[in-house]
Amino acid sequence: MHRRLITLAAVLFACSNGPSGSSNDAGAATPDAASASSPLDDGQIVSVLHALYEGESDEGRVVANSAARAEIVSFADQVVTDDSSADAAVTRDAASESIAPSDSPASAGLRGNTAQELVTLKSETGPALAVSFVSFAAARERGALAILDRLLSRYASNPLLRARVASAREIVTDHLAHANALAIALAR
Repeated sequence: MHRRLITLAAVLFACSNGPSGSSNDAGAATPDAASASSPLDDGQIVSVLHALYEGESDEGRVVANSAARAEIVSFADQVVTDDSSADAAVTRDAASESIAPSDSPASAGLRGNTAQELVTLKSETGPALAVSFVSFAAARERGALAILDRLLSRYASNPLLRARVASAREIVTDHLAHANALAIALAR
C-alpha cells in the first residue's frame, strides 16, 4: 500500500509539471525537442507522428485488454481509436502528397520508449497497470507537446502536414487532460 501511494504521488507530480522532455516516470528518456540539433523535414515529421500514434495505440491495446478499472479501459480505448484514426490520416496524406517517411532521432526515441513501456505494461496487473499506463500517457503527451510545439509545427512545410500537426496537438492535449484526471482519480 505504501509503495502504491508513493507511485500515485509520483504520477500526480508528473502530471502537474509542464513538458519536461527529459525522462518519463519509469526513468526512460523521452525525446527532447529542445535538444534537437537540426530541423526536421516533412518525411521525418511524418515518421515522428507515426511513431507517436503507433506507440500510443500499441500501449492502449495492451491496457484495454488487461486493465480491471472501467475508466482505464475507456481511456485506453479512446487512445487507440483517436491515434489509429489520426495515424491513418497522416499515412494517407503523406502518400497523396508523395512525402516518404524517414527516420529521425525523435521518431527513434519514441519507438524506443514505447518498447520499454510495453515491457512494463505487459508485466503488470491491477492497480500497478493502471498507474503505469496513466503515468506513461502523461509523460508521453507532455513530451509530444514539446515536440509538436518546438519542432513539428515550426518545420512542417507541406500545408496538409501542417494541418495534421495541428490536429495532433489537439489529440495530445485531450489525452493529457484525461491522463491528469485519471491520475487524480487513482490517488483517491
